[in-house]
Amino acid sequence: RRSMDMILASNPRVNAVYCMNDLLARGAIDSIEEHGLHVPEDVIVIGHDNWDIICMCRLPTITRFDNALDDIGKMAARI
Repeated sequence: RRSMDMILASNPRVNAVYCMNDLLARGAIDSIEEHGLHVPEDVIVIGHDNWDIICMCRLPTITRFDNALDDIGKMAARI
């Protein structure tokens, strides 16, 4: 939240933010909404790791992608 507050303070016209995980994305969304903006209408937020409990627990849900870590782990073990 604090990082998103700083981003909005330095650039109130920011229209997208990419977060390294979904928990950070949820905090960014909270901050954006506290500033009176809407996700995704005003600011697009993308998360990275696909934690359903974080992404889907409340609105707005988080746009996210999954690294398929289970598949990578299985492939690494086979190799």
